[in-house]
Amino acid sequence: MKSLLLSLSLFIGATLSAQTTGTLTLAFSQIPHTSYQGTKNVMAVWIESSTGTFVKTRARNAGGGTSDHLAVWAVKSGGSAGNCMAANCNVLGATTGATLSNFGTRNFSWDGTDAAGNLKKSVKRILPQLLKAIKMPKTHSIANNIIIIDNNPTFIDYTDNLLICPTYDYLKFHNLWENIPQEYAKIGELRHFVSRLISNKKMYVKNNPSNNIVLEKLHKWLYRKYKKINNYNNKYINDAFWLNLATLIKHHNITVFNKKNVSLLHKSI
Repeated sequence: MKSLLLSLSLFIGATLSAQTTGTLTLAFSQIPHTSYQGTKNVMAVWIESSTGTFVKTRARNAGGGTSDHLAVWAVKSGGSAGNCMAANCNVLGATTGATLSNFGTRNFSWDGTDAAGNLKKSVKRILPQLLKAIKMPKTHSIANNIIIIDNNPTFIDYTDNLLICPTYDYLKFHNLWENIPQEYAKIGELRHFVSRLISNKKMYVKNNPSNNIVLEKLHKWLYRKYKKINNYNNKYINDAFWLNLATLIKHHNITVFNKKNVSLLHKSI
């Protein structure tokens, strides 16, 4: 779940939730504190996980004279309680401005990503489907026996079970002719699509396969494609992450993937 913690006029707070995917939109009306007679106010809007972990700032309104306000947000976003205007307060992608001159209706949205642009996901939400897929009862406790391997810290929960792996972007050749019907030329849109791919050298011209000259040209074309892909993928030939992971699990006889054991793997790999 996405959790939105608001700290607005004089630290009035609220929590909202939305689905993991899609865009969350929010509109709210600021309400001044009952003992406050002025109109100026400071405001911070940010995203937190359900466990209180900072995710992303959506707005910050404060100034030099009010920099000692918004202490909760300042600490959450990486700064200190005494200065919400400090450079280490994370405002990437947020709307920022001076101290507000009035109370009004504010509008914000969130696309589900953190400050680094990573889409945040919830393991807890997909666990029922996983348990069903491996034919385990819904009551089965999996919290201390699960390891999550990803190349980005995109999860809002089970962070103690997360192991970061390298980023892989392998290339794989797929012969599109295997999925294109023989009568494709009769379908205008499909014919134009194939023509564009051939022009961009993404596909070869399909002619009579019984002609040896045609077959020679075809195999040379395929050879060049496979060689290019193999040369690209060779940069991963010495990657030992998965081999080292398997070796560590076997060496330490790890059968339970809790915080302690995942931390051990993270430090050792």
